[in-house]
Amino acid sequence: KAADNSQAAAHGGHDRSPSAALGWSSRVRTLFDRYPGFVAALPPEAEIWTDQELDVYFGSNGEIWPRGKRPAWYARQPATPTPGRSKQPGSAATPPPRERAHPELQEHFAMLDLAETTPHDIIRRHYLRLARDCHPDKHPEDLEAATTRFQAINAAYEKIKETLRF
Repeated sequence: KAADNSQAAAHGGHDRSPSAALGWSSRVRTLFDRYPGFVAALPPEAEIWTDQELDVYFGSNGEIWPRGKRPAWYARQPATPTPGRSKQPGSAATPPPRERAHPELQEHFAMLDLAETTPHDIIRRHYLRLARDCHPDKHPEDLEAATTRFQAINAAYEKIKETLRF
């Protein structure tokens, strides 16, 4: 028994530690011992992280990854669950669909051939492209129809812009 105690002391006392069976280096095992409530998955590349990076990761229970170390496939879990978001790490989280705030703009969005939940910058870019393509100067063969279409596109965009204030 004295030989076992001297052998454990020679190895830093980790033979009696619950983390000894995990297969990590003694440096990482000390962190498992320091943070007994740690339950997050520890990636294999954690062996090459600095002590400070490991300490932050363990202290946050896997929530805070070292800068540039979180894999792209690993979806970050929100602190408070939100509806429509996945709770599993690594699964694609889809944002909830945006509600229609202005149903009176439906016909104007249809005129521009856009969804009502389209972001402002996309609306503006799409309008500029439509205005350029439908401008009467580009269609001298049917000037009257081109002018009517251009004015309808312009009026729809101005109404959307005025209502959404962008």
